Amino acid sequence: MTPEETLTSLVNDLDAADTPEKFWAVQVRLANEIKEDERQKSPETDEHKHKLRLLGDALAWKVLDRHTIRELSRDRLRAAHLTSQGEDFEFVLRVAETSAKRGDFALVCDLTHLLAVGDVLVVDSGGIVIFECKNRTIPMRPPTGRQARQEKRAREASHYLERGFVEIEGGGDRISFDLDEPPCEHAALRDCVERSYIDPDGGAGIAKLGERDFILAFRVGRKEIGEVLDPLFKNLNTTGWRLGYSQGFSGAIWYPSPFRSNPFLLPLTVEQRCDLVNGNLILMRIVDVANLDYSGEVDGLRVEFSVATKGDELSFRASVDGESVSISNRFIEQVFWDFKSTANMGAMVAEMAAKTAKISNALQDGSIDRSEYVSPTVRANHAFVFRKGQSGNPLVRISVEQLNRLGVDTSAISDDLFVPVEGSPNMAIAPPMVVELKSGRPTMRPAGEGEIVSGEIIEMIGIDFPTRTRAEEGFEGET
Repeated sequence: MTPEETLTSLVNDLDAADTPEKFWAVQVRLANEIKEDERQKSPETDEHKHKLRLLGDALAWKVLDRHTIRELSRDRLRAAHLTSQGEDFEFVLRVAETSAKRGDFALVCDLTHLLAVGDVLVVDSGGIVIFECKNRTIPMRPPTGRQARQEKRAREASHYLERGFVEIEGGGDRISFDLDEPPCEHAALRDCVERSYIDPDGGAGIAKLGERDFILAFRVGRKEIGEVLDPLFKNLNTTGWRLGYSQGFSGAIWYPSPFRSNPFLLPLTVEQRCDLVNGNLILMRIVDVANLDYSGEVDGLRVEFSVATKGDELSFRASVDGESVSISNRFIEQVFWDFKSTANMGAMVAEMAAKTAKISNALQDGSIDRSEYVSPTVRANHAFVFRKGQSGNPLVRISVEQLNRLGVDTSAISDDLFVPVEGSPNMAIAPPMVVELKSGRPTMRPAGEGEIVSGEIIEMIGIDFPTRTRAEEGFEGET
């Protein structure tokens, strides 16, 4: 198949991936395609690899909310090279496949652009678990170096997702809280895209979301670009716009982020989505970004902000009750690449600014505890997975603290069960353990004599994903 035919086939599989088995099958195809592109090494295959990982991102969006994806995409680097990992990557696939066969949705992070914490992310009825996979036997010492840094990052991410806050090195907290997010204007998007397909030789459509706020879709085909667009631009008067900007959706395709729509999940046909990714369909946002400007009372506070230019970039200047506040540019991103109307986004930014100021002031004067403001959380955990000798199921190393956070009763685990490791004073070997239900609660106990312990991954229990968006501000000056 050509790259275009492969992409179309995979998008059809993506749409049909409604079970763990189908979900996993798409990733097997993605892994094989990416490895084949890596062997060919050309600009064309590099472009194709990028599109394949966009599909991997789309799988993540099917089972995770934006808050979780944002946290797991922090500090992401360039996508890893799969074939150079050799057997290590095959071990990652084996861990993910084990989870998929158990009925869980397993995500291989290296098949995505966005997931940057862990090697495998497992989503099941109990929550999410971040697995770091090590294709070696369990070391008899605490993690050091890169492994210690990986454990720290996974621990911080899982703690933040579960508790709703994390302490920042150097002082202060990063706290998440809920905001009512305006909807994506998908009906308007579909309308202008469908009009661009009426004429097979090329066409265009435009949708108005509000004053000085438009979505434009066009296909050139056999027609000249002027022939397609000129009739529309006659009715698009930008006189009097303070900060008129146009941005193509290619910014979301080539620079994906948690605040930019994934092209493969837009409510368009398979043909339209593939045309968009392959450059045969162009989407533009044409807006006066000054629509975001706001001045008014919110929850008893005076909120004022405006959008300004800084070189080629747009940024906010904002204050709450006269005090300067920092507002993330991601709200501007959502206008251009998440199809949010400027008027609705401006109202949400005002609410966010006021709420951030109130929380920050209350925390500083000690009048409230941060737990009073954190949003509903995602049950999350993390663990290292190691190889069991030369064969057998992967073994998971997980702390008693993590088990307790999962709701597992560990009261039967006592100090006298552990045997110290000679030469490693901080390490001890535990006997084989069994997790079983007692009075409806998972309970851990030492295995009896002759009792078989499989070493399978412990099942997670109970989760409620939030239906509202998370705002997240770092207090003490960091956003």
